Amino acid sequence: MEIWTRVLAIALFAAGALTKVEACTCGFGGGPACQETWRQGVDAVFLGRVEKIEPSQGAPGMVPGAMSMTMMGGMLKVTIAAEEIYRGPSAKTIQVYTASSSAACGYSFREGESYLVYASADDKLGQLLVSLCSATKPAEYSAKDLVYLRSISSLPPTATIMGTVWRYTHDPNFRPKFQPSLMDHYRPPEQDYMAMVPVPGATVTTKAKDGSEHGAVVDADGNWQISDLAPGSYTVRPQSNEATFVYPFRASVEIAPRGCAKIDIRVESNGRISGTLDHPAPGTDWALIKVFALPFENPDLHHPMRETTLEPGESVFEVGPLPPGKYILGAYVVRKISVPPNGHTYANEGAFYFPGRTGIAGADPIDVGEGKAVTNVKLKMMY
Repeated sequence: MEIWTRVLAIALFAAGALTKVEACTCGFGGGPACQETWRQGVDAVFLGRVEKIEPSQGAPGMVPGAMSMTMMGGMLKVTIAAEEIYRGPSAKTIQVYTASSSAACGYSFREGESYLVYASADDKLGQLLVSLCSATKPAEYSAKDLVYLRSISSLPPTATIMGTVWRYTHDPNFRPKFQPSLMDHYRPPEQDYMAMVPVPGATVTTKAKDGSEHGAVVDADGNWQISDLAPGSYTVRPQSNEATFVYPFRASVEIAPRGCAKIDIRVESNGRISGTLDHPAPGTDWALIKVFALPFENPDLHHPMRETTLEPGESVFEVGPLPPGKYILGAYVVRKISVPPNGHTYANEGAFYFPGRTGIAGADPIDVGEGKAVTNVKLKMMY
């Protein structure tokens, strides 16, 4: 799984009105140069110094991998004096276009600064586009990329798949070095702000279209790598079992000659609570039902460890993955409330707790073992 570290776009609905949060959402980007250089949608890679930034007419579409609720609005034309060209057109001066706002995924170039640029071609307009979602970065932070880019011609035409395997621990004593925000464009390594440990000794297997397989063992730092592969399509499969939950990741990759794919895999203990929810016949105003698990120590309804959503007529649930520990299981109904004219909003009813209590203090805790399932739990709601 690639762990995306870009800004998320959020839409909030209240009283029938749409409130926009201006933000840029990126589907990919931020990987190593051997991956980003050959990624689909990347048509030019070069190092250069920004000579001029000026407003531009027109509104090119969003570049691959970038999405925003904010209208593109104004565009900027950035004139760059090329110093080294690794892919794309060969010219002493190259012009690229980007949105004038970072909320619309525009990249914030500065005149006089040097950048390593990863650009996409807009074939209809004949322009090169750069976005916040690309691997573009100031030259001073491009040392690793440049080592690879300057060595491309001497590399063998093989491919590499590499990545990490880390396990979320939910350690209550963990002290983050960084506080993530929805407005982050870049983040430090995930282990700086999430409680997690590497999974040495785990195996990762790749399979080519012809059926051939190659494997790697995760080292003490959580890293793995499979080199000297023929370019082409591969599927990636980590070692797993019922006691381990594997988060969704990019399991299929296409690798170019001299290129690579980086796949970060995240796992955790697959504890879970499942059973049936006994509730009255849903009313016409029921929007959904939330079933959630709170830590037994210091339970906070506003911060459940895990939750799942049921349709009003559903009664079978499973909440997980959960780290080992004791939990309070609860559920509540979200009702739709009419708001004139012809609008609506939502309100949460009071929660009920296992086995059918109205307060957290009266709930019976449920003990979940390491990677274990607690089944046939019957939770009663008494509206």
